[in-house]
Amino acid sequence: KIELKKINFKFNQGENYILSNLNVSLKKGNYYSVVGPSGSGKTCLLNIISGLNDDYSGTLEINEIEYHQIDIKSYWRNISYVPQDSAIFNGSIAENVALSNLEYIDEDKVKNSLKLADLSNDRLNDIGININTMVGTGGQKLSGGQKQRIAIARALYNEPKVLILDEATSALDEYSESIVLTNIKNLENMIIISVAHRSTAIEIADIKIELNASKKNN
Repeated sequence: KIELKKINFKFNQGENYILSNLNVSLKKGNYYSVVGPSGSGKTCLLNIISGLNDDYSGTLEINEIEYHQIDIKSYWRNISYVPQDSAIFNGSIAENVALSNLEYIDEDKVKNSLKLADLSNDRLNDIGININTMVGTGGQKLSGGQKQRIAIARALYNEPKVLILDEATSALDEYSESIVLTNIKNLENMIIISVAHRSTAIEIADIKIELNASKKNN
C-alpha cells in the first residue's frame, strides 16, 4: 500500500505549485491511470512514488511507514519503471529482458514476460527472430513497438510489486496497446500506475487519478 498525504511540489521558490494538497491511496491489485493536461504534474507524481524525487512537502507512506524511514534500496528493488524510451543494449532479446541478472537467465520467465508484452515465441518466430537474436546497438534491428514490448517484458521479468508505465506503450497501435495493458491488468499481485493519453489506455484502469494544472489536486 502506498499513500501520499497532502503532497505539495514546485520546481523553484516563487513558482506556482505543480502538485498542491494531493492525497492518493494506492493498493495492491488495482490498476491506476494518471491523467491530466501538460504541466499538471503527472511525471512529478510518478517520480515521487518511485523515490526519484523527495523535494516535496507532505507525507509518502509505504505500508504505513514514512518513506524516509524505510530501506530505500529494498523499496527500489520492488519497483519497475518503464519510460517512453527505454535503453536497449547490444545483446540478445533475452539479455535485454533479464537485464538485472545476466549470469543466469531464466528463459521460461523471459518467454512468459515477452508473452505478456504481446511478443510471444510464436510472434517472434513469425517475424524471423527468437529470444537469442542480437538486437544491435540501441536496438537498431527492432521497431519502436518491439523495443517498448521488450522494455515492458524487462519490467515484468523482475516480478515487481509496483509497476509504473510512463507512456510505455506509445509506439504501439491501439489494438496492440489494449492487449498488452489487459495482460498486465490481469496480474493481480501488484500496484500498476500508468500515464497514457489514448482513451483505450485510460479506460482499462480500475481507478483514474485526475490532475488539473489550474486547481488543487486532491
